[in-house]
Amino acid sequence: MARINSTVASINTLASTLANGDKPIVALDANEIWYPQRDSYGNPIEQAIAVWVTGIDGELDGSINIILNDSGTPYGQASVIDYYDFMNAWQDYNNFVVVADNPFV
Repeated sequence: MARINSTVASINTLASTLANGDKPIVALDANEIWYPQRDSYGNPIEQAIAVWVTGIDGELDGSINIILNDSGTPYGQASVIDYYDFMNAWQDYNNFVVVADNPFV
């Protein structure tokens, strides 16, 4: 059975976790990456979700994208999210990650 660890992490932690074949699941604010919603005063409404980060993709232009699976949205499989949007949404939950270790390593 896989061990599950939880921690406050950085993008480097996610990269190392992925390189080890482990499965990082992060908490973030869906409002900042999917369907922004506001209350009657115009303030953003936070929508807490957990998503599985499946990859980090560096582009030739120097930009970075985060690839994730989100079962809470119809087209959430292998979704590509801009690094800055991801980091902003993830920071709302203090960069929390749960890591399911790869039992075969």
